[in-house]
Amino acid sequence: MASVLRLGGLASMCVGAAYLLSAAAFLAQPPVLRGAGSPHEFWLALAEGSTPHLALHWFSALSGILGLAVVPAVLRLVRDEAEGLALWASALAYVGFAVTARSHLMEVEFDLRVAPLYATLAPETQATVPLIAGLALDVPHGWLTMGGIGFWVFAVSWLGLRAESLSRGLVYLGFALATAFLAAVVGFSFLLLPLVTLGVGLGGLVLAPVWFVWLGFALRDRARA
Repeated sequence: MASVLRLGGLASMCVGAAYLLSAAAFLAQPPVLRGAGSPHEFWLALAEGSTPHLALHWFSALSGILGLAVVPAVLRLVRDEAEGLALWASALAYVGFAVTARSHLMEVEFDLRVAPLYATLAPETQATVPLIAGLALDVPHGWLTMGGIGFWVFAVSWLGLRAESLSRGLVYLGFALATAFLAAVVGFSFLLLPLVTLGVGLGGLVLAPVWFVWLGFALRDRARA
């Protein structure tokens, strides 16, 4: 058990760093690449090349891969309180982190292989590119990634509060993070840019890095105990 907690703790700290870097990359993009323009304008801008956009996908994929090591460690802290909920939330987290890694790695391929050719494609072919790329990123708008991970954060925070296995500060920060992730999902679903910016900016840039790093220290302390 101690080795699972130690690995999970280290992975959690790295996930926090990856969230910070990916959120910073998202906010460093021009508005058209953050959802302010039409799909056609988005792909024309992407065809010109965007280092922050590529960095966003690489760091997001890394957070997904590392997150898979965090879930089993946290499960050991909360499963005795309500095993059914803990296992279900963990399963959603596994799906969320795995889809995050898979989706963003596919987006890297789209950005490197398809985007440079977009401006030269026939109009009817251009119209299919946003649809295919959107399906590659998530189905639907963030429900499997930020939605699944957000539910897991809420569930383990609530169970950690009941079991007194997580500090109250970490628990309440987890509630705030879960709320921010849900706001981002709603924003992506209904094209509400302020909610997207709030969810990704506050959740990804501030809350997620702090929560995962704090969680990492908590897991490592439990491993030593």
